[in-house]
Amino acid sequence: MAWFHFIFHFNSFLRFEGIELNCYPALHIQNPTMSSNRLKAFKNAGRNDVRVLRSARHNQIVELRKDRRKQDLSKRRNIMEEETQDNNANNSNAENQGNDPTFDDLPQIAQILFHGTDGDEVLQATTKCRKLVAKDRYAKDTVKYLVENGVVPRIVEFLSIEHGDIQYEAAWTLTNVASSDSEDTMSVVAAGAVQPLVELLSNESEKLREQAVWCLGNIAGDGPELRDITLGAGIMHPLLYIINHESTSLSMLKNATWVLSNLCRGKRPEPNFELVKEAIPTFVELVQHEDDELASDAAWGLSYLSDGEESKVQIVIDSGAVPHLKTLLARGRSRVVTSAIRCIGNICTGSTEQTQVPIDCDCLPLLAHQLQVGKESVRKEASWAISNITAGSKEQVEAVIEANAILPLIHNLAHGEYRTRKEACWALFNLTSHGTTENVRHLVQQGCIAPFVNMLKVQDAKILEITLDALTNILKASVEKDGSNPACEWIDEAGGVDIIEELQEHENERVYDAALTIIEEYFSEEDDEDLNMLQPQQSCDSAYSFGVTHPSQALNDNLFIDI
Repeated sequence: MAWFHFIFHFNSFLRFEGIELNCYPALHIQNPTMSSNRLKAFKNAGRNDVRVLRSARHNQIVELRKDRRKQDLSKRRNIMEEETQDNNANNSNAENQGNDPTFDDLPQIAQILFHGTDGDEVLQATTKCRKLVAKDRYAKDTVKYLVENGVVPRIVEFLSIEHGDIQYEAAWTLTNVASSDSEDTMSVVAAGAVQPLVELLSNESEKLREQAVWCLGNIAGDGPELRDITLGAGIMHPLLYIINHESTSLSMLKNATWVLSNLCRGKRPEPNFELVKEAIPTFVELVQHEDDELASDAAWGLSYLSDGEESKVQIVIDSGAVPHLKTLLARGRSRVVTSAIRCIGNICTGSTEQTQVPIDCDCLPLLAHQLQVGKESVRKEASWAISNITAGSKEQVEAVIEANAILPLIHNLAHGEYRTRKEACWALFNLTSHGTTENVRHLVQQGCIAPFVNMLKVQDAKILEITLDALTNILKASVEKDGSNPACEWIDEAGGVDIIEELQEHENERVYDAALTIIEEYFSEEDDEDLNMLQPQQSCDSAYSFGVTHPSQALNDNLFIDI
């Protein structure tokens, strides 16, 4: 009867969820067996094929991976110096303020750019053009004018003239044009800007090198096509030289790291791995930097390079990155934590041996901590990363339990935003598929049934399927030696039976099949006569019990802090 020793804990959890549960006698049914065809239809078909499950799980998160900081990471406008200049102008006299260009000045500026012969006059016109594309109120219209009137190719020509100040102003102008939409970025590339910008990476002027880096970052960040054009122009060696072999400013180092990350970014298609893998040792050094923004961009770069085949994952592991990712994760600040989790999660999509590397580095307790204290987006990422671990071996499932990750996962399943709930659902489903019977029973003890039942109300057919399969695995693991199955009663008390019956009408065949199997094997009417076979005993406090004690572990909202 030891299996009934968590009934009061489950009762407590359901009250916490706003559901009252009394202790009723369990259904007395025979140990179910499933047909091989039904088993093959399950998400966990072939439980020993860990790689198949991880691969399928990997495909499910493509949308999740596309979701982060798209504009912030891929393109950046250079407006910082302009803002400083504007602030200085506010403190100067009215005469100086009156020199700022307006959009109405553009036709005259363009004339000088095309036909001016005096270097100072051309520099002044290029500077005015740069100011206009850097100011929010003029930027969009100015970029449109420059593109539609053929001014962009002329500015590109200025990148190659022997006049450092004009080159600098031209590169700055093109940086902000390339920070706009894809058509505007393409106009910069079509005008032939990439090669001269790459050549400027070796210029003796650091400010000119940095501006060229910035512009190339916006071009590479537009998407795979322009990323590959930038790589094909030979950017990697001079960029790595700037990062590794020069005493550069922090500003330059941050921009160069961001560009290097953009060069490794993208899935359709991926960058040429033979070109970008040279960045891995540099990224490993950079993730150790004390600046959070820089370290985060480096970790994102490693996450892109570990997102794929096991051979790529192994190269990242062999670089010694994992211990430093753990250190980054331990900083606890969401900016660096998210990128570190993504990279660790990617490594855990590899083989069982590769998944073990972050576990051996003690990353799991830190991931479990982020399930509780991280922002919602961080909790989602941590749930996803742990789902790749629970898709592993029984020993790895046990490691997740020992890291105290189960209660926070259940909390996220019950209370998180939908995308967080979905990732937690995957993590716990994988546990029911790859853990031992005792692991699954431990999951039930922690109060997973009601949150699983609530997931049966979502519209996503894949989530419905894995939730039904998780409940099936729980039902299989809950069968007692005498044939009784307390999980049947708990699912019923949580309202699960009614919902599962409704899902027999679902349009998705796999959902229909899973719901039908549960009803037929565990909740058929012919078992109703067995309801009274196991009678509860009434304790001194008038509550029905099965000789149980009150477990101390219970979900507590106050344990989960959003920082």
